[in-house]
Amino acid sequence: MNSEAYDDPKVEAAWLGEQRARADEYLRAQRVPFGCIADRPAWHLAPYVALWPVLGQRTSEMQYWVIVGDLPADFLAADAAPEPRGAMASFAERWRGLAHGMSEGKEHPTLEIGRPETRAELGDLLRRRADLLADFAHDDQYW
Repeated sequence: MNSEAYDDPKVEAAWLGEQRARADEYLRAQRVPFGCIADRPAWHLAPYVALWPVLGQRTSEMQYWVIVGDLPADFLAADAAPEPRGAMASFAERWRGLAHGMSEGKEHPTLEIGRPETRAELGDLLRRRADLLADFAHDDQYW
């Protein structure tokens, strides 16, 4: 489906529902303790990326950001970036660092992405996604 189809509110709503479910599955697989994912993303650009606030277990205060879409799922503590634009920039910065090491064939001490023989290729792909997130974060037209 091309991106123009997402101009249809029903198509976009279905995609957002899928992304919210993906975010939930990802956090549970990572064993991240949380209460719930917000009903609406803080920011999104369908069908590429959705950034969701994640609320705490005991309070309705924001605890994390989770990012999903046509990119790796990842999460970030809310206190690292109090607003969505900053969270996008933080994900981009983190991913650029990780991509740099992967492109050099280095193993990360806490993260494992793909098989060692595909590390350089995946590093380049991750760097390109990081560059897109950084562009989104820095370009006023998206906010």
